[in-house]
Amino acid sequence: MDMERIPLPILVADEESLDRLLVCVDACDRIAVDTEANPMHSYREEVCLIQVTAAGKDFLVDPLSDLDLEPLFEEFEDPKLTKVFHDAGYDLIMLRRDFDVQLRGLADTRVLALTLGEEATGLAALVESRLGVKLDKGQTLSNWGSRPLSESQMRYAQMDTHFLLDLLDCLEGELEERDELAKLEVESELRRIQNETGDPTHKTPETDWAKIKGAHRLDGKGRRRLRELYLWREGVAEKRNVPPFKVIGNKELLFLARTPPRNEQEMRGKGRLPDKLANRYGKAIFEVLGEASKMEDIPPKKRVRQPEEFRRAMEVLKAWRKQKAGQRGTDPSHILNRKVLEELANLHPYPKTLDELRDSGILEGWKCDAYGEEILKAFQRA
Repeated sequence: MDMERIPLPILVADEESLDRLLVCVDACDRIAVDTEANPMHSYREEVCLIQVTAAGKDFLVDPLSDLDLEPLFEEFEDPKLTKVFHDAGYDLIMLRRDFDVQLRGLADTRVLALTLGEEATGLAALVESRLGVKLDKGQTLSNWGSRPLSESQMRYAQMDTHFLLDLLDCLEGELEERDELAKLEVESELRRIQNETGDPTHKTPETDWAKIKGAHRLDGKGRRRLRELYLWREGVAEKRNVPPFKVIGNKELLFLARTPPRNEQEMRGKGRLPDKLANRYGKAIFEVLGEASKMEDIPPKKRVRQPEEFRRAMEVLKAWRKQKAGQRGTDPSHILNRKVLEELANLHPYPKTLDELRDSGILEGWKCDAYGEEILKAFQRA
């Protein structure tokens, strides 16, 4: 397909263009939606663009403008209007966080692909395999907070929704050939995504430092140094409004925490700090390390080992889930996700009857009906 023959999307940044979008949305029973944020270019990412395809037209809504988007968000919250996303989880979290939008009426092409047992579930892979169209992913790391948007940015963003409705038709057609359980799996996963309340973008620097790979291997003094360096980096990144990795990387932080340099010569060199970083932040880093040396050590956390019965139950349940997913040609997480597996493995004593399993409240009714007996047998093996 010649992408150049597809009309450029309509930029929605004023009342007239918003009205035009809303007229198209009102004429539909389903629309395609996507969002773009700027996590690679700012300290706190935000929704910088909302793509909508409705009534055969592609729109790029600019939430950074002064436009009142409440009429559009009311459509997003209307359960009677289907909103088609691809991999909607992050989009819904950002829409809720930035605009207090509780989206309802969700369809998700990635959920369908996983239910159908697809291994390559990215949008580009699915559009190519189902529609024979190769998408250009050259703007993946683009700064969506910059204005004005370039034509290549607009084209890239447009393609994230332009083919979604056709892709949904293809995948729903394939789903029709599956049994009722497959359709229930889709509905269950969509409910989970819509009701998700977590926010992976929320920053907690006071504890996030301990998640750096290798932090658990540091001694108490090293952990204190890492924490103070991490908090210093957060402060610099917030002030400059850049992602923390653009100040200094985790690898460099770990080096400084593990073997604190005594002078500039020890700070520079292979496996240490590049000259550019040492020149810019060397003095500040020495000050942070000096202050950290006056503070109490942070002892390593004792690793909590799960009880043997829990680990045994998880092993048996995961083996059953993998086998069942293979039989059904679906993704294992659509049989039981990890959270549900862990809740089941934590049951003590293990349920011995379907009524006891239902009474636990862990499984949806249809999952208990479909898989309950097999889960009870897995518990017996555990």
